[in-house]
Amino acid sequence: MVLLLHKLRQVKNTDAVLLQVLHLLEKIVGRSAYLALLTENPTVLEELLHWFAHSPFITSLLVNQPFLLEVLVDQEQTWRPLSRPQLYQLLQGRLIHCSDEESQNDVFRQFKLTCWLLAARAELYGQCDALRIGRFLADVAEVIITEVVIKACQQLSARSPEIMRIKSRFAIIAYGKLGAREMNYDSDVDLVFLHETRPEEEGLVTRLTQKILHMLTMRSQAGVLYSVDTRLRPSGSAGLLVSHIDAFIEYQRAHAWVWEHQALLRARPLFASKKIATMFNHLKTDVLFLPRDRVSLAKEVKNMRAKINKYTESDAVKHVAGGLMDLEFLAQFLVLANPAKSLARSTNTLAQLHGLFSQQVLTKIQFQQLSQAYRHYHQVMHQYLLQSKSIMMDEHQAHVLAISQELYSTKSAYKS
Repeated sequence: MVLLLHKLRQVKNTDAVLLQVLHLLEKIVGRSAYLALLTENPTVLEELLHWFAHSPFITSLLVNQPFLLEVLVDQEQTWRPLSRPQLYQLLQGRLIHCSDEESQNDVFRQFKLTCWLLAARAELYGQCDALRIGRFLADVAEVIITEVVIKACQQLSARSPEIMRIKSRFAIIAYGKLGAREMNYDSDVDLVFLHETRPEEEGLVTRLTQKILHMLTMRSQAGVLYSVDTRLRPSGSAGLLVSHIDAFIEYQRAHAWVWEHQALLRARPLFASKKIATMFNHLKTDVLFLPRDRVSLAKEVKNMRAKINKYTESDAVKHVAGGLMDLEFLAQFLVLANPAKSLARSTNTLAQLHGLFSQQVLTKIQFQQLSQAYRHYHQVMHQYLLQSKSIMMDEHQAHVLAISQELYSTKSAYKS
């Protein structure tokens, strides 16, 4: 306690930090190992107080999940995001020691929270920018969801052995921020479930899908793994939870709205056989090359953007005029209006901007201004989540609005 009081004298906002310390002590008062960890590791105590003073996000993680204190002991300040293969290896190494479903669920959540803490530290220490962390958080989600599918199949196979055969004809498509690898610390995951099984097997496919959703969204002491949104499936909430790949392809080609094709641009196979992944990627190219009238397309894209703005709570970065969503919608409009096979492979907005510049759809100045705005917006969103800091972005908004007005209204794109 003497050490704690001494360290408290060295931080700003002493009263606020002390309040968080008291909250943490309430959590660990009966757990001598954590108390010993703090008293025996003064540098950990210093870092703990630093985050209590500077990051509400990290403060919440550490106070609500005290096991993360051990991460501060084991990790040096210098850290780099692991690759997907490294993440798979690390998670599988932890799961191999689990003897039941409850322990598996705990491992999944602890793995995610550990990755989040390490990512947040690296970002606030200036070791990684928001875009790199966004890709890492998406990789963490992809690894977890893939392992959840495997564990769900194993658990269901006790009563339905045929589920293991069905797994090879089942697919999960990642949409939205996960599909684009642009996740942040409060992102939900947009998933669409597909299959190519026989009609008599569709009941099992539905059970598998429901099991996966339960494992991802069930609440435990460590919270939920991810909030899952499945409304991007054909016909939205009114449609089937899991669709046959043939029906999905037919819907996208003949019945989908323009906004659904916009969403498709950010989608990618997350868990899929080579066959289904190939079919999906071919579909994206086919949809991209559907004949479209540029004026009608611009009108539909702008109308959907206005509708979202009308029915969605305002967001200082995403939904504001000239903000991130306006930028994303502009990029998607330009991709649909100027189809190219190379653009069909791009799910990330920045990659789409690069592709549009390479195709001479954007001028150099337009590309630079839009890409700078994109980077800035993601940096602002991450800083707000981590530190509750607001940053001015007026200049970038003005650029996005001006370029949008020009490109939506022109009959054709720039070509040198």
